[in-house]
Amino acid sequence: MLGQDIIYWQENFDSMSAGVLDSSWSQSGSGWTVNTPTALSSTNFNVPATTGNALGINDDADTASAFADELVYTPAIDLSSAVNPHLLFDLYYFQGAYNGVVETLTIEASTDGGQTWIVIQDAPVIGANAWQTFAVDLSSFIGDSVLHLGFRYGDSGDWLYGAAI
Repeated sequence: MLGQDIIYWQENFDSMSAGVLDSSWSQSGSGWTVNTPTALSSTNFNVPATTGNALGINDDADTASAFADELVYTPAIDLSSAVNPHLLFDLYYFQGAYNGVVETLTIEASTDGGQTWIVIQDAPVIGANAWQTFAVDLSSFIGDSVLHLGFRYGDSGDWLYGAAI
């Protein structure tokens, strides 16, 4: 238990149509999409099966290495009266390397409508081929009424793998 079990905002992606990111979400490019784990997968980035949809970016399927800086972020979240808030999410990400470069995934926050972003932490790396659940402490954002949380993926300009949430 992380707190008082108050849910300030939640998303499981199951109400979104395959291949479509809900308009309440925003992204800096076009790499992030919603689909089943099977549909998000490719030869070298095989997202483990799970129930329902996931949010993912697949750099392996995009051989053009176009995902150097892809940010996807939530609608505004009101933490103005929050007590012990945490971001709780399931993640599949192994921080793969290829041709001497390493992919990156950061968890970020914005309190000014998405104009500026701060890195809360680097995404945890999963060693096994499985989903894992993680919690990120958001207590430093208590009092913010317009908090956006984001995931920023980077392929370092090369053909790498991806991430799924």
